[in-house]
Amino acid sequence: MEGNYVMDSSKITLIGNSKHLKIFLSKNYGLMLLFILEELAEKKTDNGIDDTYEFMLFYKPKRAAFSQFCALLRDTGVIDYTISANKKSKRILRLSKTSQEELQETRKHF
Repeated sequence: MEGNYVMDSSKITLIGNSKHLKIFLSKNYGLMLLFILEELAEKKTDNGIDDTYEFMLFYKPKRAAFSQFCALLRDTGVIDYTISANKKSKRILRLSKTSQEELQETRKHF
């Protein structure tokens, strides 16, 4: 995972003020997950929960806790699970359309 983003408190505040994105700040690995989901979607990667978990580098939670957080994100409409085109039993994680729009709007201030 790569990125050219300089993060400071004003950018975190923008995310914290976002209706859909602020939930990512509720976990110490949340910002990393947000940016991983964004990057994997841009690359059109076929990433399920386990695949996404493997990209986590810092403050990696236990797998069960990670799965529960992803389910919470899904249940609150922050991410969507879609069926993989490659493997019908696999669910792909993507930011919801609203979350993507809010992240794009937030990025204008980065």
